[in-house]
Amino acid sequence: AGRGEVTEEHPEDAPAVINGAGWEFRAVSDPTMLYPIDKTFGRNENVEDAINDNDSKTGSLVPSFINAYYTHNGSIPVIAISASEGATSIVDWQPGTARLNDAINRLNLCINWLKASGYSVRHQYMVWCQGENDVLHTHDWYIDEFNQMLNDMKAAGIEKCFLIRTGNSNPAAQEYIDMMSCQNRICKESRDTVLVSVSFSAMLEKGLMKDQYHYYQEAYNICGEDAGINAAYYATTGKEPMIFDS
Repeated sequence: AGRGEVTEEHPEDAPAVINGAGWEFRAVSDPTMLYPIDKTFGRNENVEDAINDNDSKTGSLVPSFINAYYTHNGSIPVIAISASEGATSIVDWQPGTARLNDAINRLNLCINWLKASGYSVRHQYMVWCQGENDVLHTHDWYIDEFNQMLNDMKAAGIEKCFLIRTGNSNPAAQEYIDMMSCQNRICKESRDTVLVSVSFSAMLEKGLMKDQYHYYQEAYNICGEDAGINAAYYATTGKEPMIFDS
């Protein structure tokens, strides 16, 4: 649920999505066709009392992710479904909750529409980037909540979860570093979760955080490209990428 901004000091905008690299399936606002993708991906995909980000989406990592994934996986395109809401806890995405049920419903609508329209679906992946609202909890608690959420997504057809690790706060705080460590542990212990980027942890030092929690668009571009390359590596080789903290 990107909050990216472009300023005079940070003028880099989101890239245009490469022609043929990917489209958005709008499961909420118009589940009858595919749409071009831009940095406000998912802005109109709101369900009252479920996944509802209002009009908060301003700029995201989705265009850079799709471009990198497409150019590193042999030009296989992406059909992307928005199911994100900022400032949520993992508690809000547990089995039986309105948000997780909404996400699964959006996935089912897309898969059914694609198959009915003659498309061949190679893989069903999800991308997870969350954790800032849960930094005060223990590792064991967060991991248990994460696994319960992911089990429901797997039952709905998801093969792997590509995890984009959270970053630090501005100013830096130990509890955010602890969350990064927790998410590293998830990816080491879970066969179903693949770490695809740790780039957000470098954005504070790069001066690309626009406030205490959020990033300029340039940061989303960097992280999206990194995650797309690593996700494509997994999709084409079946091996987890080697990722190192700087």
